[in-house]
Amino acid sequence: MAIRDRVKELRRVRAGDLQENAANWRRHPKAQVDALAGVISEIGFAGALIAYEGDDGTLTLIDGHMRAGVSADQELPVVVLDVNEDEAKKLLATYDPIGAMAQTDTDALMSLLGDATFKAEPVNAMLEALANGEVQPLPNPTGWMDELENAGGGYQEKETVNLTFVIAKSDEWLVQQAIESFGVGRHAALVEMAKKCLI
Repeated sequence: MAIRDRVKELRRVRAGDLQENAANWRRHPKAQVDALAGVISEIGFAGALIAYEGDDGTLTLIDGHMRAGVSADQELPVVVLDVNEDEAKKLLATYDPIGAMAQTDTDALMSLLGDATFKAEPVNAMLEALANGEVQPLPNPTGWMDELENAGGGYQEKETVNLTFVIAKSDEWLVQQAIESFGVGRHAALVEMAKKCLI
């Protein structure tokens, strides 16, 4: 079966003229934005944003919201797709998570990091955290704040809590045990472990 090519064209577009996707579920903390800005300032743009074109000609982002946000007045390369809104939502829901499913070859990573040094401190801080095996702050699961509030945690509605986990290789079995016990993925298992500690 032939796989459809949904790319219409590569177009240069002022980032500020691109429409943010209302369904975008990614939120970018300051450390991430600073790291991206550091890479861009040293290397420049080396990848295209992804958008789809509506009937009125509006280009709505599927991937690249943060890059567009830090460079609103600059023309950026945009891959324009011929997908509809429903297909765009499917891509938005899966584009980053599929990439996040990749596993790490630690030896290859450490070799690469040995050759990758930047002038910008936020980038080096990100790479150092990666080398130390730190994972990204986890999103708040639905209902977590209610449970903390009921437990007397004193958190107010709509507040957020970011947790960073550092898991030693020798403790990976604990994470695997949580995944099997709760029947969920890695991030959700870590959230459940945190809840057990906090409540």
